[in-house]
Amino acid sequence: MRARHAPFASALVLVALAACGKHDAPSAPLDATAGPSASSSPSASASAAPQGPSTWSGTYKSVVGSIYVPDGGEWANTKWRGDPGEDGVGAGTLTLTATPAGDVKGTLDGVLGPATVAGKLVGDELTASISGQTFTGTLDAKRGSTGALDGTARAASTFNAHFLREATFSLAKKP
Repeated sequence: MRARHAPFASALVLVALAACGKHDAPSAPLDATAGPSASSSPSASASAAPQGPSTWSGTYKSVVGSIYVPDGGEWANTKWRGDPGEDGVGAGTLTLTATPAGDVKGTLDGVLGPATVAGKLVGDELTASISGQTFTGTLDAKRGSTGALDGTARAASTFNAHFLREATFSLAKKP
C-alpha cells in the first residue's frame, strides 16, 4: 500500500518545495515618470551597513526606597523598622552593552553591586533586571533628547528585606 502512494506523495513534496522556493518581492506598479528608487541605488545599500553593539555608561545615586500603599489609611505614615539608611545608599557606576537586536547585558558596581544587568532596549525604552549578591531589582530608562538613557533602578537587599533602594542614573553612549 505504501509503495502505491509514493509517487503521489513525492509529487506533492516537490510542488510544496517549488512553491516555498519562490519568495519574489511584490512588484511595484510601473510608473514611467518615476526615476530609480533610492533603495535600488548602489550607494544606498552601501550606507546601510550593519551596526555593532552600543555601549552605554554612567553613574547612579541611590537613596532609601519607599513603599506606596494605596489608600493607606492606618498605614499612611508607616516606615520600615530596622533600615538605618546606610547600606546601599550612595553612588556607583553602570555599564551596559546593547546588541542591534536590543539585547542588553552589563554590570552595576558601587553600593548596590557588584551585580549583573540583563534586559531589552526597544526603541527609546530600556527595561532590565539587576542580579547581585547584595541587591536585586529592576531598572528602566528612556532615551532623552540628548541621547542619554535616563532612568530609575529599584532594588531590595538579598539579605534583609527591610532594605529598599531607589537609584537614579544617566548613561551616555560611548563613541
